[in-house]
Amino acid sequence: MERALPFFSIIVPTRNRQERLVACLHSMAMLDYPRNLFEIVVVVDGGTVPPVEQLASLHKMIELTILTQSHAGPAAARNNGARHAKGEYLVFTDDDCAPMPDWLSKLAESFSMHSDCGLGGQTVNALPLNRYSVANQFLMDFIYAVYNTAPDGARYFASNNIAVPAQMFRAIGGFSESYSRAAGEDRDFCRKWRFHGYCLLSVPEAVIRHAHDLTLAGFIRQQFNYGRGSCLYHLLAAGEGGKTGNFWPLSHYVKLITYPVMWARGGQKVSITLSLMLSQLSVAAGRAWERLTICGKRLKYRPDK
Repeated sequence: MERALPFFSIIVPTRNRQERLVACLHSMAMLDYPRNLFEIVVVVDGGTVPPVEQLASLHKMIELTILTQSHAGPAAARNNGARHAKGEYLVFTDDDCAPMPDWLSKLAESFSMHSDCGLGGQTVNALPLNRYSVANQFLMDFIYAVYNTAPDGARYFASNNIAVPAQMFRAIGGFSESYSRAAGEDRDFCRKWRFHGYCLLSVPEAVIRHAHDLTLAGFIRQQFNYGRGSCLYHLLAAGEGGKTGNFWPLSHYVKLITYPVMWARGGQKVSITLSLMLSQLSVAAGRAWERLTICGKRLKYRPDK
């Protein structure tokens, strides 16, 4: 007997990016999945709520819930959305993402065979003319190539394209709310997911387009925050008695810097390589800053189990 299609709850944290959010929601209204089998839960994390008139047409096309909370970061916002979600499976993405029409269908197909696994889809850069957005995509592609090559399962997926059984998500306590910014909380979640014996599988057919419009300053700030999140990740994981995952060996950094030589197009090779070098300097600076100024205090927090 063929398994019935599952009900999905799509959870989208957002903060003061109304235009991007509305574009994201319109793309979800185009999903080729039965309208009565998915809902969208938007969690406004201390920012402004989109005007009613912008959402009116969307409410007619999709089941949409808007929640608000005091600013606490995207990890807390995702947990808040999960608490209000009614779906069998939770699907997480961001407000600057647009899924392909068959996104949920591809996830449903994979869940029909692996109902007790977490699934990670593929993210592609939607801004090919932005050198820093391109560099960030190369960085994520490299990280996926490092962490997700094992035949028995993946180790890491970014929180802008990951789907998990709702019951299992709640059983492990969701995302750690010790992460107050978008940096490290998805890595921590995947570590905790695997620590509990759950599997992660890649579903590259489930595609979203990521339109993160980065300037030089924005790129440096993003990578600096990644470094801060990395510091907190290692300290919290160690505090739980878990394996933190050692820092990359030097060979990995060499491979990262040379990665664009193999995959980038023409003149992009040099600019992306330089951007990746800048990213790693920024990450190192963020890691050092966090350890010197904040991480020691955060060790007093109760780690999320």
